Amino acid sequence: MTASCERLCAEGARLDPLRRLLPTSLAADLPTMGRTIRLETNSPLILDRTQRLFARYAKQGTGSSEFRWRIVCESSSGMRPPWPEALGFSDSGLRFVSFGQRNFLAIDLLAKEAIGYIAHELLADEAGFVSPFLNTLFSLTAGALRLTPLAGACVTLGGQALVILGKPNSGKTTSSYLAARLELEFYSDASVFLDLEADGLRLWGDFSPASFRPETIEFLPELRDDGQPFHYRDMTFLYVEKGTAISGNGYPVTPVACVFLERGTATSPRLTSIGHAACREALQESLSFRDDQCFAARHAATLYALARLPAYRLSYKSDPAVAATFFKNILEVHRSTDPWRQRNEPRAPSRNSGVPWL
Repeated sequence: MTASCERLCAEGARLDPLRRLLPTSLAADLPTMGRTIRLETNSPLILDRTQRLFARYAKQGTGSSEFRWRIVCESSSGMRPPWPEALGFSDSGLRFVSFGQRNFLAIDLLAKEAIGYIAHELLADEAGFVSPFLNTLFSLTAGALRLTPLAGACVTLGGQALVILGKPNSGKTTSSYLAARLELEFYSDASVFLDLEADGLRLWGDFSPASFRPETIEFLPELRDDGQPFHYRDMTFLYVEKGTAISGNGYPVTPVACVFLERGTATSPRLTSIGHAACREALQESLSFRDDQCFAARHAATLYALARLPAYRLSYKSDPAVAATFFKNILEVHRSTDPWRQRNEPRAPSRNSGVPWL
């Protein structure tokens, strides 16, 4: 490349910091949780990885897309993992997240368009491209797709789901992973997406792999071989799909109950029922993002429907295996051929159900 061409490219980058003028000749329609997203990119690698990730979802016929993602990749000298700190802000209908100074996501919810920029050197880290990059993009897009995202995990039994919520380090991931040893499916880890339609409430799982802190190896030594390291700032996480149902969770499940974990708050495990009003308040705290008022009515109706299902608070000392046992018992108690009947006929676990009850 001549010096004059290099100068023109540099000037073009300064005049077009959001890379709006770069050609994105590669495109695909991505089936996504009963919707369709249009992906446009300049990178065959982005196209291939994203199509493979979303291949778990059934195609939605020939309907038009509901959101447009435009993701651009360019080389960036000196940019290497670990992934830089994510910073973000929001305004009316707009979301912006940066990963360092050269990588970003800009989302216009009302126009239903998003622009993403990622350096080639970070794209080479496939785990990071899925999470945090694509995971953040989809979570910020969810409201415009009529989905309500909650920060929480989910385990299932026969297509019926227990939503697991709680503060960070409450044991959601590890207990869900251990529940798979009790014949449950570890369906989703970091987020769940609620979908309220005329025929009832459905739940979709996140596509990010389960994420563990390295110290969890003390309790789950198999993570030493099964975990894929991901480096973020000065921290390391282990991404794991083996032993979970996350890689194949492209189908909706029906929630039948919620449980809020409170780790380190009781010497002996205690399961207590939560009323509808208290549950709605707690669910509000679990919303992944505070979306604009244009989505508030749908989010409120969705959380109201979820709060009508049986909900519990599980206080326990520290062992996530204890929580996993409760998950199975709660699901077995509330399984039904008509889960929505639970809204008007909630049942508490009885003393002979195997669930300690206070």
